[in-house]
Amino acid sequence: MVARFDFRNGLSEVARLAIAAVKPVLILIAGGSCSGKTFFAEKLKEYLNQVGQANSLVPLDPYFLDFNDPNLPHDSRGGCLFDVPQSYHQDEYILGIRKLLVGKDIFFPEYDVSKNLRLSDCGRLVRASPIIIVEGLFVVSMLEDKFDQIEMIKVYLDTDNLVCLNRRIKRDVKLFGVSAEQVRDLFLTKVIPCQLQFVVPQKIKAQILIKG
Repeated sequence: MVARFDFRNGLSEVARLAIAAVKPVLILIAGGSCSGKTFFAEKLKEYLNQVGQANSLVPLDPYFLDFNDPNLPHDSRGGCLFDVPQSYHQDEYILGIRKLLVGKDIFFPEYDVSKNLRLSDCGRLVRASPIIIVEGLFVVSMLEDKFDQIEMIKVYLDTDNLVCLNRRIKRDVKLFGVSAEQVRDLFLTKVIPCQLQFVVPQKIKAQILIKG
């Protein structure tokens, strides 16, 4: 049965479940664009650190394909499509998590989202730990059947689309120098359709829904 929480109580509940779980444990945090996944994951990491629980955080976004990668999907107008599971180096991401689960440290890539380009294969060091937090658009569907006998806590950030859109406008105008209207058009014509197909179905798989 799915449990629903506000942000603060959801944070406490996910931490409680992680502490009580058989280790290693995977915490999967999925949700739509600008739903609050990264913020929730970082606050969870801080919370666990404060109570003495070692943990690792591995975001999905550094594993994007480059804009010029021949395997990167494109939309009907020929534009790069970064809102589908095929836009990521999935095998590389899964391998990194698999290494963490057996106690091996990893580096995740350094990726420049403003250029849609990987700068280095060796970005930030992630040390193996008993609690592994992963966050990204598709991490529940991408990982849920990849690790036998590993306990998982599946979290979905259930945030209103209008809230997500306003956050995305604020982020993208600053990061990419585009107009609010361009962000709005992209969100409505490309992001939302992809999310309905690939992101939202993860909601019914989650154990915990967080109001983002």
